Amino acid sequence: MSELQNIYSGLKPSCSSPLCEGCTILNQSKPEHSYIDYSHLEKSSVLFLSDSFKYKYGNLTPFSKKEKTLLESLYPDRAAYSASVKCPSVKEGDMTPANMVLCRQHLEATIDKVQPLLVYACGNLAMKMLIKKSGITTKRGNSYEFTTTLGHSCIVVPIYHPYAVLKEPRHRYLFETDIKNAYEKYVLGKKNEGNFTYKLAETLEEVKNLSEMWSSSEETLAVDIETTGLNFRKDKIQTIAISSEDANWVIPLDHKDSPLSF
Repeated sequence: MSELQNIYSGLKPSCSSPLCEGCTILNQSKPEHSYIDYSHLEKSSVLFLSDSFKYKYGNLTPFSKKEKTLLESLYPDRAAYSASVKCPSVKEGDMTPANMVLCRQHLEATIDKVQPLLVYACGNLAMKMLIKKSGITTKRGNSYEFTTTLGHSCIVVPIYHPYAVLKEPRHRYLFETDIKNAYEKYVLGKKNEGNFTYKLAETLEEVKNLSEMWSSSEETLAVDIETTGLNFRKDKIQTIAISSEDANWVIPLDHKDSPLSF
């Protein structure tokens, strides 16, 4: 390994972009640095951003074939695809704050070229590059305004990376929902006038009355629970939600203001 490092240590980084000067990623051995893909991108209302480029069979692509197939199956209209970091195979730990500042110049150039209304930031690194926040599991599906230095404004919606969905199919429902909801709201301009209502069962008497009502009914009920985690030894059930065809009830079990807390 040390001999291999010595071989590469004398090579000049393969990057001619002045925007990258000082980036430590240039010191890493890469088939190519700073792939300026936005020079040939076309204008599109939607832009999917991956973490970094993948090097496959001599080509650099923002998403693998399976990942892009998944995205195209959920968003069949024409979209633009790019990477938030313009060097291939870059991990989140490689992107120091200084490296991010440099690479955001390329990212803004990408957005200025595509002129999207909506940007899907796929994964935690893409999200950090755009909105400077981390925590994809808690921020996915939310929307953030983003404006480039040249003044193009768009909406950024973080979503799971398609790789995470292919690896863990349980993420697919949220993945599909986030893509659909953001597209309908920010591209099609649809407003969701939800009429969902529910009743709180806040006392033992109310819970008992509901129990008696359900025990004598043949109606199908849907039940969902919210918990603090999956460890049955230490985590708690916070909320029980029960729905019938005509009504919805919520039982708060672990809330600071609930008399049902234990």
